[in-house]
Amino acid sequence: MARRARPPGDVHVEEGRGGWRRWGRWGRWRRERRRRLALGPARLTIPPGALSAPVTIQAQIPAGYSGNYIQFKPDKVVFNQPASLTISYSNCSLVNVTQLKVAQVSDVLQIIQYVPSTNDLDAHTVTGQLQHFSNYAVAW
Repeated sequence: MARRARPPGDVHVEEGRGGWRRWGRWGRWRRERRRRLALGPARLTIPPGALSAPVTIQAQIPAGYSGNYIQFKPDKVVFNQPASLTISYSNCSLVNVTQLKVAQVSDVLQIIQYVPSTNDLDAHTVTGQLQHFSNYAVAW
């Protein structure tokens, strides 16, 4: 049976008897523990059991945003347990970096809600706990 071709940047995620499988070029999968995907300076970590069914993940950093704003599709894929999104803010020159959080945002960058976040001041990253896919950005 031939595998369907998928657009570059898409990842199909499936957990089964043999562990995790993936199609696409985004990230590296291992059979043990968490699953991590990298997109530019951002990382998405999906814990085992977080997805109930196979899903194709699409992610992009829109032009001009340097990884501080990421769009995930399909919208509203809900996780059984939170996934972690780590976004770098090393390209930002901000005064109040201690107040940075990950926020769910609209397509025009209006803040919908903040997600539980931790800020690593040494690594210049902020990590948010995601319950579902949407658009996310570093915000204060």
